[in-house]
Amino acid sequence: MLQNLSLVTSLAQEFRPGVFLSRCVSLGVMTSGYLFDGDAWNYFFVFRSSSMQLLDIWAVFRDGHITYSRDSNQPIGWDTVEIGSNLRLDSPQALALGMQYGLSDCVAARPAAPLAMSYTVEQRIGAGTPIIRMEPRGSGSVPLGQVVISPDTGQLISKALSC
Repeated sequence: MLQNLSLVTSLAQEFRPGVFLSRCVSLGVMTSGYLFDGDAWNYFFVFRSSSMQLLDIWAVFRDGHITYSRDSNQPIGWDTVEIGSNLRLDSPQALALGMQYGLSDCVAARPAAPLAMSYTVEQRIGAGTPIIRMEPRGSGSVPLGQVVISPDTGQLISKALSC
């Protein structure tokens, strides 16, 4: 995820000066921390002014191609805080820690199932500081719980798994 961050941030800021990274999500992460074919890391950039809030979404696919889409001026359903400067752990490192924190049991039960990962901020988890959430998926992509760590230190914040 981090290997693309500077390029995507440059594109986003060139396209719309004043944006900031607020969230990064993928629903198709392998246990290595890299993406399955056809999946992407979706980078959510927010632009705020006194009269509007815009959401620009840049997706970087496993094969390297990049797409852009703009969401409308609708309320955003998560805490829109800048997270880019607080990210130290790339997805492979984060998943390695997640395995140590209990994801390995879920992965052993469903080795081919994709994991969902998000770099985000939530007031209810992490008290408004950035987090990395890793969610193993069961059949039908049903979440089987989560492991949440700090994107800066890798420290476990919370764990709730039902594998």
